Amino acid sequence: MERIKNIFINLNKTDLKIMKYGLLFSSIISIIGTLLLTYNLLLVHTFILYKIGISIIKSGFYFSIDFIICGIIADRILKDTVRF
Repeated sequence: MERIKNIFINLNKTDLKIMKYGLLFSSIISIIGTLLLTYNLLLVHTFILYKIGISIIKSGFYFSIDFIICGIIADRILKDTVRF
């Protein structure tokens, strides 16, 4: 657990900024999917709209995981190749 904590503490500011904006983007996508599902639940009740909403929420979660992993990997590559 300490190792994972140290990975996030020692990230570069640029990588943190990329991860922050990526998580914001992913949250917006997930909120859009949630609003679509709410609209489907309250008004329309169609299966295809339900599937689209679930797919949008899944995409938002996948994007958030991708941004976190890519931020960690980019930081690791930068630290391994550039020695000060």
